[in-house]
Amino acid sequence: MIGEAIRRELRRKRHSALPDRPKLVCSDLDEMLIGNDHEHLSKQALEALWTAGLTTIVTTASSEDYAKAVLKEKGLHYYVAAVYGEVLSGVGKAYRQVADDACLSEEEWASNLVVVSHSVSDVPVDMKSVLILSDNPEKAAQAVLDINHPAGFLHSFAEYMGEQFEAVMHKRLSDGALVPVLADVEYLAVLCDSGNNTGRKAYK
Repeated sequence: MIGEAIRRELRRKRHSALPDRPKLVCSDLDEMLIGNDHEHLSKQALEALWTAGLTTIVTTASSEDYAKAVLKEKGLHYYVAAVYGEVLSGVGKAYRQVADDACLSEEEWASNLVVVSHSVSDVPVDMKSVLILSDNPEKAAQAVLDINHPAGFLHSFAEYMGEQFEAVMHKRLSDGALVPVLADVEYLAVLCDSGNNTGRKAYK
């Protein structure tokens, strides 16, 4: 089967790149991997993450059944390890269940889990993890790879010096905590225009 052939090739590419502990990329679905002008870049972005030894988990406000059906229709399911549906939690998304299922300890959350979304409303509400803010899956994947340091995502975020993204802090609505965000420079206007919901501090 074509699907099995793809999976075998992905496993071959990934074998030498697997990390000692799982590195998770929690990606939004609608308007991120599908449903925007950059949808055609999703396959190569997801394959790049997989080849680098990262595990992509789709976390969506939509139902799990809908997400799985769309991923299969688009041929993206080969690159996705799991789907979590209806993960909205008031003013953000809850990712702790994903981390728990991957057996990540609380100390590993910031180092081993990163969130990718087109919207700051997907900010993690139940953990401190880096949010990559962009609607371009290829650029977002590259940003993830740029901060995929052995010491962890948060460590690399603090030292990020790239040009396409800016390291900022976003004030979480749920409790006022500051969340690390790598924002696509074309998306900074979205972040800064959210009024009282935004706290910002450059890390450069």
